[in-house]
Amino acid sequence: MRKTSIYLIIAFIFTNSILSNPLPSPFVKISELKFEENNKWFLEIEIFDSDNPSDFDSICIETSNGFSRIRSVNYTYNNNLLVITSDSLLSPLSMNSEGDYVKVYPFPYGSSFPWFIDSLYFGDYPGSIIDSLQLEYSIARINWDLHCKDRNPTIGLPNDTIGTCGSLRGHIYNKYNELITEGTFMLDDIFYFHDDGTYSTNVYSRKATFRKLYFVSSSLPAYLDIDTIELNVNPGVLYEKDVHILDDFSEVEEDVNKPNYKINIINYPNPFNSRTNFAVTIPSPQKYRQKQINIYNTLGQKINSISLTNQSSVQWDGKDNSGKDAATGTYFYQLILDNKVCKSGSMILLK
Repeated sequence: MRKTSIYLIIAFIFTNSILSNPLPSPFVKISELKFEENNKWFLEIEIFDSDNPSDFDSICIETSNGFSRIRSVNYTYNNNLLVITSDSLLSPLSMNSEGDYVKVYPFPYGSSFPWFIDSLYFGDYPGSIIDSLQLEYSIARINWDLHCKDRNPTIGLPNDTIGTCGSLRGHIYNKYNELITEGTFMLDDIFYFHDDGTYSTNVYSRKATFRKLYFVSSSLPAYLDIDTIELNVNPGVLYEKDVHILDDFSEVEEDVNKPNYKINIINYPNPFNSRTNFAVTIPSPQKYRQKQINIYNTLGQKINSISLTNQSSVQWDGKDNSGKDAATGTYFYQLILDNKVCKSGSMILLK
């Protein structure tokens, strides 16, 4: 009884300290993992909400073979990345490249509890969506909670999406088995339609299960149920799969042709790693007005501007007007028609 009371008191103090402290606490995410011969491993973690290593009392690593503490926490403010090996730990830890897990426990300064424990399961370990890796590959985080195979590792540098995707190609059919040859659709990435009626898109390299198709129509995007698609995607490999929509798609299709649908803009994915798509809907009478998307940082400074013609979707590559990569953080966008703000939104860039 006494032990139970003590645990409840500790839990109360911990929860209360979280709720009463509005300031963000530093935390970490697993950014990339790579193996060399003899199971030698390199783990890259990214630091958030911190520009000073002294913000942490310690950072600890766990694998199926044990638990150990990093000898010292040192990282640079430019990219907030920390590369760890077994030699970086007080007690060396092994990791099995054929199948294992790794967890990271950050202990902020003055805290007895780890914040935001992050984990990665891979290979033949239960819960993994990444099968065994070739030595020249890594596992890289390309969205907030999505890891995939990467045949162009960037250990020690910010991740990008080069070498992380396979390709998917086929046809899209509605509930009545009628071919669809236009529209704004997305699984991992936006669909591109070709003259022969087929689509193509990029899919991130992992064990993927798709049960819904994202569709942008007028002012209300929708998730459509589809026949389940299961893939074990490898970088650079083309997969042939038709998409069969199970929902009654006619009502959504008719919405696109309404002459009075509203002006709207959304971006996806959000959060994103290196690029994001803007889906724009503009009524036909206004399509020929001067249009652009302005992107701002949290200081209100415009860092980029994307011109629009008559396309319904455009992409931002996460760079500013000078071609430099934008830093991790929150950004705001505005849809401008004839120098007038019509719609706005926010997005999070994570590296």
